[in-house]
Formats: sequence, C-alpha cells, structure tokens
Amino acid sequence: MLKGKVYISAAAMITSLGEGVQRNMDAVLRGESGVKLCTDSRVTQSSVMAGIIPEAVYTALRAKYGEGYTRAELLTAECVKNVLAGAPDGRTLMIIASAKGNVSLLEGRCGEGPRVPADDDPLLFGQMASRIGAMTDFPAANIRVISNACISGVSAIVIARRMILSGVCDNAVVVGVDTQNRFITSGFASFKSLSDDVCRPYDASRCGLNLGEACGAILLTRSRRSENDVAISGGAITDDANHISGPSRTGDGLYFAMRRVMDEAGVLPQQLDMLQMHGTATAYNDEMESKAASLAGLQDVPAQSLKPYFGHTMGASGVIETIIAAEELKRGVCAGTAGFSELGVPMPLNVSAANRELGENAVRHCLKTASGFGGTNAAVTLEFGGSGDGEVGGLVDIAVRECREVLIGDGSVKVDGEVVFADENADYHAFIRDAFKAGGGQNMKFYKMDDFCKLAYVAADRLLEGIDFGEEECGMVLSGRYGCLDTDMKHQQVIDSEGDAGASPAVFVYTLPNVAAGEVSIRHHIKGENTWFWSDDRQMRDIRQYAGMMMAAQDLKYCIIGYFDSIAGKYEAVFKLLERQN
Repeated sequence: MLKGKVYISAAAMITSLGEGVQRNMDAVLRGESGVKLCTDSRVTQSSVMAGIIPEAVYTALRAKYGEGYTRAELLTAECVKNVLAGAPDGRTLMIIASAKGNVSLLEGRCGEGPRVPADDDPLLFGQMASRIGAMTDFPAANIRVISNACISGVSAIVIARRMILSGVCDNAVVVGVDTQNRFITSGFASFKSLSDDVCRPYDASRCGLNLGEACGAILLTRSRRSENDVAISGGAITDDANHISGPSRTGDGLYFAMRRVMDEAGVLPQQLDMLQMHGTATAYNDEMESKAASLAGLQDVPAQSLKPYFGHTMGASGVIETIIAAEELKRGVCAGTAGFSELGVPMPLNVSAANRELGENAVRHCLKTASGFGGTNAAVTLEFGGSGDGEVGGLVDIAVRECREVLIGDGSVKVDGEVVFADENADYHAFIRDAFKAGGGQNMKFYKMDDFCKLAYVAADRLLEGIDFGEEECGMVLSGRYGCLDTDMKHQQVIDSEGDAGASPAVFVYTLPNVAAGEVSIRHHIKGENTWFWSDDRQMRDIRQYAGMMMAAQDLKYCIIGYFDSIAGKYEAVFKLLERQN
C-alpha cells in the first residue's frame, strides 16, 4: 500500500458550461446544465441531447494555436498551458487521459477498411501527444497517454500520484480530454443508452445518459504550495471481471476500489463528507453503484453525480469532476444532483437535488469514483484542511522477477522461447483461431471478439497456464502503438456507408483498447488493477517500471505486462508475467 499525499496546486477546465474553474463551479451551484439538444452534423445525423462546447470556443483556440489542430488538441493545449503557468521547479510529467483521442479524423477515410496508418498520423495517440507537446513547449519524452475507457481521467490521477510519491517525478500535469462526434454518439445509440432529456442519475425515472465533451487539467505537486490546496490522499483501480460492457450485478469490483482507497488515505466511512459517484443514469450502472456504496458502508454519506451538468465526457469526466469535487470541499458544499426526485436504485444512497452544506469538520474528505467499459473501476480520495503530514512519499522498493514470457508473431506462439504452436502460412484470422484451439481454448465467446482482443486473450492464456492466484492478487499493464484502431476503422466504415443507424453494438464495444484487458480479466477472474498505455516500446521499459509501483501499491502477487498490436492483418504480442518476491 502506498501512503502519502500529493496536492492539486492548479486547475483548468473547458466544458459546455464555459471556461474556467470558478465559472463552471458557480454554474453547477446554480443548477445550470450544459446539456442541450444538439443537431450539429459533426456530432449526429439527427439530434441528441449532449453537452457540446460552443463552436466559438474552438474558433478562438484556432486563432491562438493555428488551423491544423484537432478539437481535442486545442482544448488540451489551452488547459495545459493554464496549469503550467507558474509551475514549481523539478521534473514534471504530463499524463493525457482520453477514451478516443482524435478518432474523429477517421470520418470519410475508411472506405477500403482497416489499414496501417502513417507514423505521423494524428490518429495515433503517440502522434497526438507529440503535437500537444509542441503546442505547449512540453518535452514529448515526458508525456504518457492512457486510454482506460471512462475511468481514464481518474486512472491518470491515480498513476500520477504513484509516480510522484515513488520519486519518478516531482510534479505531474494530468489532463483529461474527449470531444464528441458521430463515431461515439452512433455507438452509444446502438446500445440504446442515450436519454432524450437531461439525464437523471439514481432517479426512479432515469432513462439513459447524455454524452458531453470537455477538457480538464490539474497540476499535482509533491508538496503543498498553499493552505488552499486540496490533497489526493489515495487511489485505486480494479476490474469487475464480469462483462465487457455491463457493470457487475453485485458491485464488488467498485467496492474493492472504494475499500482500498479509503485504506490508503486512512479514512473511515464516517469521516467522509461527500461521495462523488460516476452516476451515468443508466439502469445497471446506477444500480451497481448503490450496491458498492452499501458494501463500503457509505449509504449515508451525501452522494452526487455531475453528469446532468456536463454530460458524460468520457476520458475527461474523471478530471473535470475531480476539479469540481476539490472546489466543493473548499466551499463546504455538496452540489445537488440536478433532476433527482425519487431514489430508484436497490440499495440506499443519500442523493439530493438540492445543494447541501458539508458541515464544520476541520478536515473534509471526498471519495470520487468512476466505472467504465471493460469492467473498469477507479477511485480517489480528496482531502482539504489537513496538516500536510506525510506529503513526501518514499520509493516503492519490492523485488520482482519475470517468471514467464509469451511471444506471438510470424506464424508462431512461443513460451519462454519454445515454439508451442506454429502455422506460418495462415493469415491472421486462421492463425489466431487455431492457436486458441491448440491451447485448449473452448470459450465460444472468443469467436465474437475483435482481432485485437483475441491476440491478448491467447497470449494471456499461455502466460497464466498453471498459475494460481486470488482474484485481487493479479493485475495488468498493457500497451501498444495502434490499440484498437483496426476495430475503430471497421466501426467508422459502417457508419460512413450505412449512416449512424447502422452502428453495431457488437463492434462498438471493442473500440476501446482496455477492453482487451477486460476479456482477459473475465477469463482468469482477475479483479486487480489494469491499465492500457500508448507506447511504441516493444521492450516495455516504460510500463515495466510502473508495474512495480502498481504491484506494491495494490499488494499484487502477479502482474501481466504486455505490448501487442493487431491491425490490417499484421500482428505481434510480447507478454510477460511478473511475480513479487517479497
């Protein structure tokens, strides 16, 4: 377990409610919503209720930064520049969290199906990061990108805190960003999960979510710079190991994250002043969260969801909502969940439409959660008014050994250098199917997975053969250059040719790279942490270091690290199993 605090010393945000933290906070407390009826052709072919940033904002940013940048890049550069102004000296990292990055660039480009993009294509997370680095005068070598579905923003905060406390860096800029487009809205519509009105989380009459676009950035520092700084005092990530698109029916995965994060922060349920939940207003998400809160003993803590104000801003949501949570702690108020009337979840949850005072506690605490596709869950604890004790963490020092390696490529599967399956003449589809069968695979759901997930699934099966562990004793850190871009192109090809109504939920669910970890988690009952990083380092030096921190922080016995790509029939995978020795 990794004890220690890091501090939010600066924050910036741009949402459908406006620019700036105070402007957004004031609007939330007034009960304003940025969710409106949208008929913009970049977002939908018909109409959708969504929190869309006005075009005038993008026009002003293009005048400032240039015409050649995407909306996501423009928002990110502006927020990052704002928080970097006056940043303290020391080693600073940037962690970009985004579910879909520049995926809007695919529109109209997929008529011939999947292809390998050029190295300088901004579709690639790595190229997007390089462009943002150039816009902000930030070294590209010091930028990391994670894509962990809708928990990406909270995941990035957890990761940044660990890196600071472990001595990897002194400061970290965490930025979450996602913009809306037909790729995303058509996919969610295919799940029939969109509401025709402003969403009503936890309410008996809730009928779905609203999408939104936003960017938020925070500067985390090792030491408190002002009495007004809010601390991040704990962080945890878990997986349901239940379903790739539906949350756990028991709430145990999220409960595990909540329990761990309270333990790290040294906070008891009765010491929490506020519970800020994911609250998408979809039937199963809200139901699951009520069960998790009950398991954690938090059913009486004032709870809220901010989705009625901003919409679900995906990778940005965890950052902008954390910023608002920090402001609420400072002001001593828990904003109401707009539109809430009657509790409609199976377990008690202390939700109100009205703003509530937090009381006169000398130290205020908030537990913030997020959940997403792939069964992912994340949580952080925020603290305001504490002494600052324990603000400097120590290096995580555990002994880890690589106990197995699986290589897949060039028509073969190798385990610790020994060929266990080979078919050099088969195309990828036949090869991966036969490799699965050769390994004794019998799960019929394998054949419904996309090519990207199949590759990770086969590699993990070989890697974990004969290995025993408890469901919370193993985690994953996966990486790749292209992620799920192959499936992204297939989804875009369908909506380009058939329109938004042609989108398939069976395809759309695989347009997130972390879903591969979700499939592996389900297969092997892994409820520990998993995260997907963009990387072009096949030696995995970049994620190997983080895996050690994660194993120490989450008390893991094993961790899978992997680099893998499957795109346009080309494939490769390098998976290693790390084992803790002390």
